Amino acid sequence: MDKDCGLSLYEQVKGQLLSGLYTGKLKPGDRLPSVREMSRHTGINLKSAQRIYQKLSLEHCVEIHRGSGVFVRERDQQTYDRMRRKAIHKLISDALEKARGLGLTPEKLQQLIENLSTGRNLRRIVLTVVDHEEEANIFSNEIRERVAPAEVYALCLEKRQNGVDPAALEKSEYVLTTSWHLDAVQELVRRYGKPVLEIRPNPLISAEILEAARTRNVALVVKDEHTMHASWDMHMTIFHPSTDRKFFICPLSRKEMIRKILKEAQAIYVTPACWDEMRKITPLHVELKTYQSFISDETIATLREIQLYD
Repeated sequence: MDKDCGLSLYEQVKGQLLSGLYTGKLKPGDRLPSVREMSRHTGINLKSAQRIYQKLSLEHCVEIHRGSGVFVRERDQQTYDRMRRKAIHKLISDALEKARGLGLTPEKLQQLIENLSTGRNLRRIVLTVVDHEEEANIFSNEIRERVAPAEVYALCLEKRQNGVDPAALEKSEYVLTTSWHLDAVQELVRRYGKPVLEIRPNPLISAEILEAARTRNVALVVKDEHTMHASWDMHMTIFHPSTDRKFFICPLSRKEMIRKILKEAQAIYVTPACWDEMRKITPLHVELKTYQSFISDETIATLREIQLYD
């Protein structure tokens, strides 16, 4: 639930319910979360959750069976088609109204939607990612894949004094770095007069690792020990106070610690640069996982906006 989106909680729940029906994720007869479950998952109180289901029942969207639960109501195809048409019409009408308020003509809105959805006619942007070597390479590779067309340079923090490619920075429109290094890149961006954008990490990664760490011994293996700073912060502020399970953070070069991890960890998370080597030595009963998307969708959306509008 988004309390700041301008829609009531009822409208949001109803919208998600109808969306689930239209996309096939929900089918007539499917059981929905109980009032208590909805309250717990959405953060709303029990009375609000109960009122939402009562309204949906009055609109013949759900059936409430005392003692059994709340179920998606059966609908004939004609009713379903009419509801779907109505929802699509409202979506388009709302978009057009908001576009007019922002000074966009219907033609311009159509063009922007087509460009964004297809990836065509997006402006090529030039960026420089500044971070420790492993992270700089991970982030720059991901941006090249997710924000095409983009020309992306990776600049290692340790080499920023004498390893800067002046030509790359001169033609870069933005310098990107994580919140941990914003202060460190200030001198660089002042020298070249470039604006800074913050790279926000993908929150799903830390959430998944922390969830696993509640019940298992978990290890995080990286190629460059500098990469450990964010994970260490996460461990000390979130993980450490909440569980007595073991949590290892280790660079691949520390062979003695790696051997300990292989004996004691039930789940090992690695950066892409460590995947091949760790895959060869990790026992089959130990979960081994890496990721492809280290950057948040929010950061990628910001870069897409630049491509679309600047």
